Amino acid sequence: MAGFTGISRFGIPLLSAFLFAGRAHALHFAAYGDTRTNPDTHQLVINAISKVDPELVIFSGDLWDGYGLTTEASQAKFKSVLTKNANIAALLEKNLYLVARGNHETEAELLSFQPSLVRGGKPVYAFTQGNCFFISLSMDPLVSLAFLETQLQSAEAKKADWKFVFSHYPVYSTGDHGAQGLPDVERICDKYGVNVVFNGHDHMYERTNQIYAGKVVDTTSRLTSSKGTVYIVSGGGGAPLYPVGRQWWTRFSKSVNNFCEITADASLMTVTARTPDGKALDSFTLSKITVPLAEARIRKAPLLLDIGDVASQRMAILAFEPAPAADAWVEIRAADGSLLKRETLTGGQTSWAWDYSKAGQGDYVAVLKAGAASSSRTISVAR
Repeated sequence: MAGFTGISRFGIPLLSAFLFAGRAHALHFAAYGDTRTNPDTHQLVINAISKVDPELVIFSGDLWDGYGLTTEASQAKFKSVLTKNANIAALLEKNLYLVARGNHETEAELLSFQPSLVRGGKPVYAFTQGNCFFISLSMDPLVSLAFLETQLQSAEAKKADWKFVFSHYPVYSTGDHGAQGLPDVERICDKYGVNVVFNGHDHMYERTNQIYAGKVVDTTSRLTSSKGTVYIVSGGGGAPLYPVGRQWWTRFSKSVNNFCEITADASLMTVTARTPDGKALDSFTLSKITVPLAEARIRKAPLLLDIGDVASQRMAILAFEPAPAADAWVEIRAADGSLLKRETLTGGQTSWAWDYSKAGQGDYVAVLKAGAASSSRTISVAR
């Protein structure tokens, strides 16, 4: 292990960051969709995206319908909107402006656009960019469940710090089309730790609370990555806006033109929804680091606070505060969620050691469970 700074009360270096030699750099990207019908509004949105200067743009479908009298004219207009900004034009040329097909363009129309808006010449594809792994499920995510699971089992997905899925049809939405959850998609996202799903189809902005097993697990905007998935509809790229509502899953919703700006480093992701004038509309963070000690004391719930390393013995030391009661245990899980070790804690125990000498290189999740409360930290093992 590496990346330790500071000394804990046990005299062990603390793991304060998960930045390791050879790990990919942080990624700064944008996500949006549904730009059909109104190229002038799309121009405002893409101008705003240009100003945040992303390294990648992902798009959730419904591209150019209504931009011209023919497909060729519509595509030409769409391209002219993008290329008015040199940095977006450069992303387009480098195959870093990537699209999930919407219901307002055919597969043939999407694949005929040049430069390519997909990877591998197919509307369903996966790729790694920086420290992130992305899967495009095209228009309907239910059609490509096997592809989704296979890709999330891949070595590329397991190496990534963060996992994203994007498609046109939403998983959750209170817009005109609406969606009340897609259990088959969610089951796979839960199993393999997908962090955020971006969708379109409904022309508005909506963010769910963090969801796991079809239930809300966190209603705040400071989230721990291991708890579940956030589902976002960012369909405000220029198409006529739809009204929004609120449902049990809704954290924030508004009928407004928008895009999302995302910054993802090794241990923290920040997602900010913005309007075309660049103002923040909504924001949340996903962290692989638990809440600070001061907050833990206020909550008075047992939390896994520190992870130290005795490198010579290949032991990770997990520190808790306050001490859990007798009905508490620690789990070590692999990146795919599979259970590797579980041990019951004795009452008053404030630390526990995991021998990682036989663990392969990669990320593992340490979970402390005490009654109804739980807390987790990521342990990154490097050889």
